[in-house]
Amino acid sequence: MQLVESAMSIGAVAARTGFTVAAIRYYEDMGLIAPAARRAGGHRAYGRDAVDALAQVRALRELGLSIGQIRVLRHAQPGPHALGAASAAARAKLAGVRSEIETLRLFAAKLSDLVGKCSASCIGGPASDCSIVKDIAVARPAPARGCCGSVAVKQRSAVRPRPARCG
Repeated sequence: MQLVESAMSIGAVAARTGFTVAAIRYYEDMGLIAPAARRAGGHRAYGRDAVDALAQVRALRELGLSIGQIRVLRHAQPGPHALGAASAAARAKLAGVRSEIETLRLFAAKLSDLVGKCSASCIGGPASDCSIVKDIAVARPAPARGCCGSVAVKQRSAVRPRPARCG
C-alpha cells in the first residue's frame, strides 16, 4: 500500500468502521485486509481500500462466514474460480443455517410438548412437583461413565473424564 496524503491512522479507521483497533490488527494479521503502509515513525497508515475491505469483512462475518472462508474469498483471483468459491461458501453456510433452523424447530416442538403437559396444578407449587421438571429429568440421558464410575464432565468445549478414585 502506497502512503498517500489521505492516509488514516488505525484509530481513524476504527472510528469509521466500528471495529476496535485490536480487531483491525487481527484482521490484518489474518490476511483479511492488506498490510498497512507505515509512516516514518512506524505507525500504520490506511487508505480508503482498508475501510472498504473491513466493510466487506463485517458483512461476511454477519453472514456467519469463518475467518478462513473470508480469507479465501478475499484472496480469490477474479474469474470463474472466485465465483465458485463464493458460491460454495454461501451454499455451505445456507446448509448450516437450514440445519440450525431444523434443530430449533425440533427444540420448539419438544418445549411446546413439555409446556402442554404442564398441568395447572403444578403452577405455583414446588419445583419438584412440576411436570416440566420431571419430564426433563426423565428425558435426559444418563451421563457417560468411565471404567471406575467416573463421569465425563464438559470443560472448555471438551469432554474430559473426572478423576476416578479407584482401589
